[in-house]
Amino acid sequence: MATTKAGQRAVNKYVKNNYDKILFTVPKGKREALKGFADAQGESVNSYIKKAVSTRIKNETGKDIDL
Repeated sequence: MATTKAGQRAVNKYVKNNYDKILFTVPKGKREALKGFADAQGESVNSYIKKAVSTRIKNETGKDIDL
């Protein structure tokens, strides 16, 4: 389905108002490896990283954090 310019503006506004962005850098070539791990789990790279961070926080603090 095609997205209209107005629809995309609405999505961008929603994202801007409801999410923070974090820049995550990796060495050249590692992005594809990370994507491969995420794909193997049927997840996006973003979802894979969020779950990894949540798991580490839980292991280190015992607290569940919903990312």
